Amino acid sequence: MTTQQYIETVNTRYKSGMSGEHSYRGDSERLIRELINKSSPPLEEEYPKGEVVVKVADSSLNNLPHLKTFRKNLRNNLTPAEAKLWTLLKNSQLGGIKFRRQHSFNNYILDFYSPSEKLAIELDGAVHNTEEAQEYDKKRDLFLNNYGIKVLRFENKLVFDETDFVLSEIRSAFGWSKTTPNPSFQGGEPFEVFAPIDILDYIYAVLHSPTYREKYKEFLKIDFPRVPYPKDKETFWKLVKLGGEIRELHLLESPKVNEPITSYPIGGDNKITRKLDKNDWEITDIENQLGRIWINDEQYFDKIPLIAWEFYIGGYQPAQKWLKDRRGRELNFEDILHYQKIIVSLFETDRLMKEIDEVGVE
Repeated sequence: MTTQQYIETVNTRYKSGMSGEHSYRGDSERLIRELINKSSPPLEEEYPKGEVVVKVADSSLNNLPHLKTFRKNLRNNLTPAEAKLWTLLKNSQLGGIKFRRQHSFNNYILDFYSPSEKLAIELDGAVHNTEEAQEYDKKRDLFLNNYGIKVLRFENKLVFDETDFVLSEIRSAFGWSKTTPNPSFQGGEPFEVFAPIDILDYIYAVLHSPTYREKYKEFLKIDFPRVPYPKDKETFWKLVKLGGEIRELHLLESPKVNEPITSYPIGGDNKITRKLDKNDWEITDIENQLGRIWINDEQYFDKIPLIAWEFYIGGYQPAQKWLKDRRGRELNFEDILHYQKIIVSLFETDRLMKEIDEVGVE
């Protein structure tokens, strides 16, 4: 039986009422195990003592197409414990952190996942108490750990009986990947493991160093950037942290973007009719270098930092280009919030770039 046929069989059984919740989710578990056995990389790997483990990052490992229908069915048929926890996680309720339900990574489907925190949450029922299931969970967690994803597991009953404890444990895991390297142990001796995302964040920090950009600006015009080796471990992890913060800002996944620093005080039709040139921009607070941009004759975004308004990413000024690309359109509520998030992202990027230079890039 092919994977697609298996999915269709499970779905047919579920829709026809032949399979109750636990049986359906049991079929789900068996399907995932079948997929892992067929197509996953090795789950147990031996690393020489003291060796740093790095796996190649691949965005295509997220939400594989052949699992789309399967994930949708799981989202529509949450267990009571999953439904309870989702009411507490959805809409970024917990610490402003966004979680997704039934997000897949490679061929594993995670009950809940936060991309910004690289944090997976698994709720375990009685089916996980068997020796076979525990061995499977161990291999599964090892695989995810080696890709820089932290896994938290809770028994279903804890979600109902110890809700505050569960939320506290989840909250305490926020920021884990940005502050310390992953500790691993071989033969009782610790060694540090970093994930591919850490390499990306280090490079992202280097490329956002004003000193690095100035020093190599002529070379960067004609060739790919050369990434310097970190001078020591402490510098590496500091730059990983700062680079990760910038990456999350640019993806609008940082909690900071949910704290607007601008305002949109006047009601109206929200239609962008101005040319959005220098005549539509004005400084309103010279001391703090804040200004406003008029989108039509009555409405404007106010308290925009000049730094964010003039900020360049590549050859573009995002704060200006985003509005110009929507000239003639009416902004809806989500558009207005999105633009305010962009301003926060640009303003915070400038601050973090200064911090990167304080840490120092060779």
